[in-house]
Amino acid sequence: SDISMLFDEDPGDFPVKLAPDWTGHMGHPLLDMPKDLSPWGASLSDKYFNVGVQLLNLSMWREEKISEMLMEKARLHPELMFIADQNLVNLYLYGRIGELSPRWNKQFVYRKIREGEWKMPYCVHAWDPPHIIHFVSEEKPWLPNCALPEKELFFRYWQKTKFPFQRPDQASESE
Repeated sequence: SDISMLFDEDPGDFPVKLAPDWTGHMGHPLLDMPKDLSPWGASLSDKYFNVGVQLLNLSMWREEKISEMLMEKARLHPELMFIADQNLVNLYLYGRIGELSPRWNKQFVYRKIREGEWKMPYCVHAWDPPHIIHFVSEEKPWLPNCALPEKELFFRYWQKTKFPFQRPDQASESE
């Protein structure tokens, strides 16, 4: 969809708005969160957010020096960097994250869901048409063995950028 609609979204009194992660809650085993989240005021049943698409309240973010704070926390607690900065943001901004519609960060893990390997009961909007598609599993459209039907959509939009590419699944044998 036209992402300019995202710019009309009001960040409210939150430093950041994020869409819920497909895992749903902080206790999901794939997240490797600490077992005791009480130091952050959180619990394993609390909602977990994906940082792939962020709507920042830039004045609040800058005024509170949130980037600097998160960088310092990452330096002090590298064990929280299991999923890059995502666990860190969920913990250190706990209670201060506004919720975006899941349509703004449609997380594609469909192959594993179709095959029954992963369950996705937490995202009630999982099948709504997306505004932005986020390929979160190891099945990425730019990798040669990707079988996702959305692969063609990815390449159609990539062709519209000013960055030339050669599709990995169409590379010549001589390369």
